[in-house]
Amino acid sequence: MLHQTACRGRLEALLHDNNFENAAASQLAKILEPDNSDRSSSTHIMSDVEIANAHASATRLDQQHYDLLLEYLNATGKQYHSAYKVVPQILGTLILPPVAHYPRQFNFDNHTYSVNEDKGCQYGGIKGHFYH
Repeated sequence: MLHQTACRGRLEALLHDNNFENAAASQLAKILEPDNSDRSSSTHIMSDVEIANAHASATRLDQQHYDLLLEYLNATGKQYHSAYKVVPQILGTLILPPVAHYPRQFNFDNHTYSVNEDKGCQYGGIKGHFYH
């Protein structure tokens, strides 16, 4: 796996530099370079202290939920690795944290959705009723 990750990194660097003498190779590099347009321009890369604070106040995910979330993320085309397995520590390697925050409410499309634990159903250890 380390070899594959290193090869991927070298290829991405080569494609990004795009220093090809052949015009056809240069055009091919533009096509093959990974598209990072789905990354928001407002993305904030957290410092080690911010990551530690976020993990300290989070709840550990149930193993079944963790595995399903990891499977879903990998199915979307991103290559996430499990925090429970030994992974090469290479800059840019995506590792899914084993903890998560469960928000009491969130805003989406000008609506606020909240959880009311007094009423509602239970699914996979998560109790609540969403309303807006």
